[in-house]
Amino acid sequence: MKIEGSEKIEANPDKVWDYLSDPEKIIKCVPGVVEWNVSNNVIKAKIKQGIGFIKGTFDVTVSIEKNDQLKKEALLSMQGTSNLGNFESAVTIYLKSSDDGNYLGYSADPKVSGMIGTISSSIVVNTIKKIVRDMLQCASKSV
Repeated sequence: MKIEGSEKIEANPDKVWDYLSDPEKIIKCVPGVVEWNVSNNVIKAKIKQGIGFIKGTFDVTVSIEKNDQLKKEALLSMQGTSNLGNFESAVTIYLKSSDDGNYLGYSADPKVSGMIGTISSSIVVNTIKKIVRDMLQCASKSV
């Protein structure tokens, strides 16, 4: 299942990228975060989240594999587990400018298993897009 999208940002793109590049700041913008720990370029967090009618707490690990400050592109590796199932994905985040403004974009191809793997892919995709959209909007408003 491919997930991609973008959000227009009104804030200064350099400041937004700097905010996104700071794990201690951006983790606070992830909806449902209960606790977290940042060490080097790895974030470990407990996140309460619902996918459709199913709710649970996920143990999530995010590794920042690449963060190109000049090109404003980042590659993240994500894994999560809960009693509802597991997921893993490489996630690309980028900032692009165009004539009509600046956009934060993302793409991922998550693999899900367990109970969450049996839910309609459209529900999973829409839930993930909402989480990402909320996170990016929070980052844009926080700078």
